[in-house]
Amino acid sequence: EKKKLRTKAKKSLKMLHGWLKKGNINVVHTVHLLTAEHAVLNGQHIQQAEGSYKAALASATRSGFLHDKALTHELAGNYYMGKGDDYWTKYHLNLAHSTYLDWKATAKAADLARKYPQFIKDDI
Repeated sequence: EKKKLRTKAKKSLKMLHGWLKKGNINVVHTVHLLTAEHAVLNGQHIQQAEGSYKAALASATRSGFLHDKALTHELAGNYYMGKGDDYWTKYHLNLAHSTYLDWKATAKAADLARKYPQFIKDDI
């Protein structure tokens, strides 16, 4: 299963890099997010994953992609949860929650609050 995911991620990244070379700047944040997830999947350097999450967040924020910003915070929160880092898990999951609310994805925000009550205070 992981091998299939790695292959699919590699193909997707290659396609997105091709789009970037053609000038499609709307995929910059997606490239960074997939790079972070690919690094985690492959057990690569922590700095690569964390740096890619930060770059994805900066790009999604700058470009106004609220849904991708929320998703990146959620995935970063899951990454830090896997590392046992409660501080950064709480930070990212709370920002994911609030960003989903900003995007009016109330069901998704409520789902996060139900899944992670120890990290998120549900204020819906």
